[in-house]
Amino acid sequence: GTLIPKKGIYQLIAAWNKVSREMPEARLSVYGKGDVEKIAALMDLTARESVQFCGHVDRETLMEELATANLAVFPSYAECFSLAPMEAMAVGTTVIYSLRTSGPELITHDETGYLCDPDDVDGLANQILELLRDEVRCARLATAAQRHVRERFAVDHLADAHIQWYTEVLQSVERVVPPVNAEVPCLALQI
Repeated sequence: GTLIPKKGIYQLIAAWNKVSREMPEARLSVYGKGDVEKIAALMDLTARESVQFCGHVDRETLMEELATANLAVFPSYAECFSLAPMEAMAVGTTVIYSLRTSGPELITHDETGYLCDPDDVDGLANQILELLRDEVRCARLATAAQRHVRERFAVDHLADAHIQWYTEVLQSVERVVPPVNAEVPCLALQI
């Protein structure tokens, strides 16, 4: 990904200042390309020591890192679909995702992850701290999220849902559009 404002990176870093003060042993790994110096300028000294900017990595490395993380945080302002959070959930990582985008379509708050308002930096920091301090809740959310993604977004489930949808569409069109009859004149336009 990219470290740009619409991804909520500045809000995450502002929240991390509080997290690192209250939990100095916590570490944040940031993946993606972007203006690291501008982002780092928002960090206080404690936070700077606990953040690692990893840059852009290949998909396999990212999946391995996600699978070993306690938490993945995506405070985005704009996303077409929640692919990155869904991938984190699929590998068994607890996710905090944004209320502003497709988050509510993917996550049920406190059942399959947490949803945050990216403008509420204190709230985001508190959610991160809460989950890092409560391993049992974190594990429960990760397990439920992984099951949810596998059940709802498995290829066979999606294929069946698409087939059903197209079947319904075709059946509704057949009821509206009369069948083609060679004896009925037809008009063709060419532009």
